[in-house]
Amino acid sequence: MVWYVSYGSNLLAERFEVYLSGGLAPGRIRHQPGARDRSRWRNEVALELPHRLLFGGRSKSWGGGGSAMVDPEVADQTTLARGYLITVQQFQDVLAQESWRDVGDEVDLAAAIERGSSVLGSGHYDLVLCVGHRSGHPMLTFTTPKPIDHIERNAPVPAYEATIVAGLRQSHGLSERSAKAYIRDHVAADTVHGDGRSDG
Repeated sequence: MVWYVSYGSNLLAERFEVYLSGGLAPGRIRHQPGARDRSRWRNEVALELPHRLLFGGRSKSWGGGGSAMVDPEVADQTTLARGYLITVQQFQDVLAQESWRDVGDEVDLAAAIERGSSVLGSGHYDLVLCVGHRSGHPMLTFTTPKPIDHIERNAPVPAYEATIVAGLRQSHGLSERSAKAYIRDHVAADTVHGDGRSDG
């Protein structure tokens, strides 16, 4: 078992459930195949990550807006997150869908758990981070392996932002106003060089 730690649209439980059960999530244009094991997560918890949150790239499945990512090099800021206790296989299948791989592709998570991080490829979410342990299980999230300074800053589209807002309200009890302000505070206005292509 591992904790999958989400800080973007999967803050919303109904959104995350689609990665396990399959289907089309509200606001999305891409059908998800779901995980091999479609059982519900065993537990969940509201969390805070010390890594900086930003939005960037051009999401293919969110209409070209920026998608959420965290900066592994900045560990003195707060990003609101949500942990779901799932099997290693389910985590692999969620990661596969986020990275446009085939469900069932096995990836080695041992290096990330042992060393704190592991690069699996060049995809948008191919850097796996171990952000601690809880109840004896490693806590894993993923972000871009690209240098953050090479990521094009880009605000999220309204549907993506609304999903994150709903997830923040659901997991952390924020008001809609506070959740929207949280996202605004993390949207970078500058644009830097980079190809900016992502799923999100």
